[in-house]
Amino acid sequence: MPNSIRKYLNNQSKFISIQGMNVHYRMEGTGPDMVLVHGAFSSLHTFEAWVNHFKKSYRVTSFDLPGFGYTGRHPEGNYELTIYMSFFEQIKY
Repeated sequence: MPNSIRKYLNNQSKFISIQGMNVHYRMEGTGPDMVLVHGAFSSLHTFEAWVNHFKKSYRVTSFDLPGFGYTGRHPEGNYELTIYMSFFEQIKY
């Protein structure tokens, strides 16, 4: 992985293969699950302050959606709602 990317990852950064993409995610803290999903033109980095607060009481999962952050583009360049729904159904960590 290039250093230009590595500097934005932390010890919690992991990658999982979904729909042919290397999906960047982080799971931090312990307790009940909390999943943070960013909006358009964003990434999991949007939630760093929130994660630092909530990880004291929750297991917080955040990830970069297809086409954003370090997940990168969808291999077919398809970003229709059905693709995103299928993406969420395939997340297993």
